[in-house]
Amino acid sequence: MCVVGDTNQVFLFSKHGDTFEKIDVLTGSNDASFSCDWNQGSEMFAVGSQDGYVTVWDVRSRRRLAQLETCQHGRSRGACRNVKFSPSGSIDLLAFSEHTSFVSIVDTRSFDKRQALRVDSELPRELVDLFAPDSPALSASDTQITGLRFAPDSSALFVGLEESILEYTVDRIGRYSFSSYDII
Repeated sequence: MCVVGDTNQVFLFSKHGDTFEKIDVLTGSNDASFSCDWNQGSEMFAVGSQDGYVTVWDVRSRRRLAQLETCQHGRSRGACRNVKFSPSGSIDLLAFSEHTSFVSIVDTRSFDKRQALRVDSELPRELVDLFAPDSPALSASDTQITGLRFAPDSSALFVGLEESILEYTVDRIGRYSFSSYDII
């Protein structure tokens, strides 16, 4: 079991009968953590933190596999609020949401492919190039993100907003064939 809270420490527990034994304490970032999740094989877990980092570990070696930044890293609205691994098949994705406006989807096979979604119930759902010098994505109005969840078969990603839920279709054929297509 992975436990996070109002500290930068990540606590790992092992269950023995009816009791839990603390087996390790890891440090993911410099600020408090809000969310954690295990991948479907239970060999890696991710932790999202207030300072805009998502850290992924291999539970067997306790080795850090990746440390990802949110799109608005360094700003309070860039705090990572939710992390979720895709729950089924060979989809191998990690999604994480920021306090406002952005959801990132990362390929967990290598952690080198990432898509960012700018979410807003009033605007068309679109992918944005956050790294373009003239990107309008950071100047648009903020949208509060309330939750994040993959469909049980990993066919869709649902993003909760204050007044609606958005659904994004995952390109499962592209994921199964290890293609270079977009994730969403």
